[in-house]
Amino acid sequence: MRIDDIFDLFTIRFELWPFHLDLNQDYPLAQVISRMIHVAGEHAGSNGFGIKDLNKSGYTWVLYRLSVEMDQPIKVGRPIDISTGVLNRDGMVTRRLFVISQGGQVVATGLSHWVAIDLSSRRPTPISNVITRDVCVRDIPPVNIPEVPRKLIEGMETFVPSFDHQVRYSDLDMNKHVNTAVWVSLAMDCIGLEQFERSYVHRADLHFVNEAFWGDTLTVEHCATAEGDKMRVKGSDGKECFVLSLKWNDK
Repeated sequence: MRIDDIFDLFTIRFELWPFHLDLNQDYPLAQVISRMIHVAGEHAGSNGFGIKDLNKSGYTWVLYRLSVEMDQPIKVGRPIDISTGVLNRDGMVTRRLFVISQGGQVVATGLSHWVAIDLSSRRPTPISNVITRDVCVRDIPPVNIPEVPRKLIEGMETFVPSFDHQVRYSDLDMNKHVNTAVWVSLAMDCIGLEQFERSYVHRADLHFVNEAFWGDTLTVEHCATAEGDKMRVKGSDGKECFVLSLKWNDK
């Protein structure tokens, strides 16, 4: 029985194939997050507040923050079900729940924060302007929903530059911005191979701060902490674009 058979969630099933996997035969975090965002978009579109619907009214969605907790690595062999639902449509930020299941077992959960932007002013607009009817989940499944931290970088943490990357065609999404999966992959390229061989990502917190475009030179920086690793990516102007915090579990 799937989780959406019991709770009021929208679900898409994804088949996993060997070419999706990393060197440890795990489903990479960047791929997991890409599919979570795809499911969110499909759910929004089916309810009249997808990107295309908002664009017609002069708005668009911006993913602001995302936190994911994984209880185990996702492996090939069985499909995964990604379920989602909106938790609120008041205020300036809407929260969206994610539940990822494989073989009937919950293997990961997530919580995202989204803002709606007026394309003319580039300012946020109240969520009730774009989600105009009640689509919120009424019966939340009994899963561990990760809290989304307001801040990922502490004042005393020291980040060391790891490498530079010039934004190319393959980095861009349909809006000609750096793709979400690219941000994650770039940040994780700071991590040594040994870490991936002995551990898997148990917790990931993502903050999207500024956009980057074709030709920009991005600087990826790393900070090892007692709890895990933190990475940030800065743009050509030195401004912070993306921050990723990772915590690991042994395999």
